[in-house]
Amino acid sequence: MTTAQNALQTLTTNFEQFKKQATKLSGGQSEKALFQELESDAEQIMLSPASTRYDLVCAYPGGLIEHSLRVLSVMAKMRSIYDPENKIPVNSIILVALFHDIGKAGNGKKSYYLDNDSEWHRTKLGQMYTINEKLAHLPVSQLSLEFLIRNGFTPNSDEWYAISSIRDKVRDDIPVSGEPMLAVMLQHAVKLACIVGKNKKEVGLVG
Repeated sequence: MTTAQNALQTLTTNFEQFKKQATKLSGGQSEKALFQELESDAEQIMLSPASTRYDLVCAYPGGLIEHSLRVLSVMAKMRSIYDPENKIPVNSIILVALFHDIGKAGNGKKSYYLDNDSEWHRTKLGQMYTINEKLAHLPVSQLSLEFLIRNGFTPNSDEWYAISSIRDKVRDDIPVSGEPMLAVMLQHAVKLACIVGKNKKEVGLVG
């Protein structure tokens, strides 16, 4: 099997795993709408990177799905340790882990990341992508929340806060008073997943 065939198989396997985990969300018609969008925009979502540069996280085709699956894996482990009474619903863990960064796939019409045309930036800096100037003014968290709402999922207050708390650079401060555990877990899971994905140059299997 060629390198290109291996990469395609990995991309496909990760995306199928992403969809399998997403099926655990209960939403009736919302779930149906979500999967219609995942299928209709499958190529764009499956091929989206997780960042612009290798020294950030997973800046290659399939990076977004790989990173999101890794965040879910970390959050699942954290929940088993820090939430032994299962106060945080599994649905909430899956929702925020898989979809906190889904805005990086664009808005269904425009891609968020574009291939970098500058060979110098690609080879010297590892900056493989640029942000689409037509979407650059929108926070990824807003695009992600719009994706969920567009598909009939209205996040509850803890889920909304958790997704909104993720920025291009995850905060280093201690949790504020009253901050939901779900948000704290997501923030730390993203940090850990970024450490694992930092400086990687090709997609890898998760889980």
